[in-house]
Amino acid sequence: MSSSTLDTTALTDALSDVGRRLSDAAASATSFPETKKLFEAPPVKKILDADNGAKLTEELLDALLVTNKGTLTRLDDTAFAAGCRVIVRADYERQVKNARYVSVISGGGSGHEPAHAGFVGSGLLTAAVCGDVFASPSAKAVLSAIVATSSQRAGCLLIVKNYTGDRLNFGIAAETAKSRYGIPVETVYVADDVALDSGSNARGVAGTLLVHKAAGAAAAAGYSLQDVAKAAKDAADRVKTMGAAYEVCTLPGRPPSGRLGAGEVELGLGIHGEPGFERTATPTASQLAATLAERTTVNMEKGDVALIVNDLGTTTPMELAVFGAACIKAVEARGFSVVRVLSGSLMTALDMHGVSLSVAPVDVKLLKLIDATCNAPAMATGAWRVATAASAPLIKPEASVVDDPPPPPVPGDLEDTERAAKAIRAACEAVLKAEAELTALDEKVGDGDAGTTLAAGAKAVLGACDAGLPKGASGVAAAVARAVEDSMGGSSGVLYNLGLKAAETSLRQSAGTRIQADKAWCDAYVAFAEAITKCGGAGVGSRTMCDATLPAADVFRAGGTLAEAAAAARKGADSTASLAATHGRSAYLAEETQRGVVDPGARAVAIAFAAVASS
Repeated sequence: MSSSTLDTTALTDALSDVGRRLSDAAASATSFPETKKLFEAPPVKKILDADNGAKLTEELLDALLVTNKGTLTRLDDTAFAAGCRVIVRADYERQVKNARYVSVISGGGSGHEPAHAGFVGSGLLTAAVCGDVFASPSAKAVLSAIVATSSQRAGCLLIVKNYTGDRLNFGIAAETAKSRYGIPVETVYVADDVALDSGSNARGVAGTLLVHKAAGAAAAAGYSLQDVAKAAKDAADRVKTMGAAYEVCTLPGRPPSGRLGAGEVELGLGIHGEPGFERTATPTASQLAATLAERTTVNMEKGDVALIVNDLGTTTPMELAVFGAACIKAVEARGFSVVRVLSGSLMTALDMHGVSLSVAPVDVKLLKLIDATCNAPAMATGAWRVATAASAPLIKPEASVVDDPPPPPVPGDLEDTERAAKAIRAACEAVLKAEAELTALDEKVGDGDAGTTLAAGAKAVLGACDAGLPKGASGVAAAVARAVEDSMGGSSGVLYNLGLKAAETSLRQSAGTRIQADKAWCDAYVAFAEAITKCGGAGVGSRTMCDATLPAADVFRAGGTLAEAAAAARKGADSTASLAATHGRSAYLAEETQRGVVDPGARAVAIAFAAVASS
């Protein structure tokens, strides 16, 4: 062996020893309370009074009202047990509801300011529903906004970014508004993010603002609900967005993540700080603009386009101006003609230092909607306002939304309570017996709470049965939905609640008709399954409960029997052992972790079906 080899080996050993000693020293130092704090990063400093979710969101809404007196107000949530945070146009009653114009509502988690509340105003949103930081608002809050601002004649359009929590809670509110209050509701989902090429899972990001503008202008022009929804969907289908960050966001009260190195930029990350598709060395503004322009227009037909150049949080006006100009040049260099540009801090991610570019092909019709007058804090000429007007009065919420009483009986409703109660009991008792099995499955492919969550719901539903179910079939569905809503947490509770409300709507529509009882219940189940897949976004092959619910629904559509539906549910559930998840908690796990394990949600559906079929 040569001397140079010996020297290299010795040097390597010495460096390894130094590394071990330094690691041991750091571990020893951090074990003492006096020195541990020296190794902990302090929280990022924020100019705020509150540093937690609920208080911070209330602080934000109060600030909006103080700085926009006379133009914005909010739903008075003092009657609610939990916060119901809805910002509304102060003139909504005269200009929208009583004028029988379509109410346009959007919303989502806070932390994206000025979206969404900053876009409430004439020619834009009628109301914005605000959740806590990066958290979806509740279904009750969305329903309150619909009922307060919408007329039964004109209806309401919901603009929903493509995130599971938003889809589910806005979906529940839409079903309830249609069923309980007779308000027509249309929903447009926005999935403009092209970063991950994720198809139906594409996120809704800054392109949502174009949808707000198109829908708001169409509503202000007196379009019907169907035409407002069509204009919104057209805008949503056109716009494509991608972002990049030089620093990721930090939640209030938390230390910086340190995810990106000093010379790194992350491409394609989400507006909640979700990881993107690539990290690269820090590009210039022109290089970044060229990359984003290419990704957003790669499949776009050449022609006139509108751009949204968006600050994701702490990009300086200087940087945004340079980047915006670079975007115009980059898009035009690809053969497009930029005819409209919206630039500014529009849909942010707290303090993220980054930008996004949205590109949308435009025609004469869409340009007319873009150019229509509007007046909101974040999208109007002269956004700086003088607070000279008196504060608008608070809106008294609809009492039935606050109290959530059982729905009134429906004339001609199916009086099939005894048979329904028997089936419900059988299903719930079977799920309770399977709690350990479902928990064991979820510990392998989820967070381990499926068994306890479903058992909690089953116990609550059995309690409702013991207390006495309403006589009408739709009332039974409503009572079960309420028990589920009050007892089951997580996405599974929301999904079952959503499906049950859709089933209630179906049964109400069957009341007073000549439809046979069995057919009415089958139709209600189909509505249950369709609502879950529509709002949750999952389907057959997604490795979720939908792999069991949808095959059973197909059996009922074809006029099959309960036993056949139970067999289809079981077969679908068993098939999930060979599937890789595309939705739900398992989608975040490695594929090999899922292999050979049945999805617990699908298994629960199969167990319930088998119990009902044999009862």
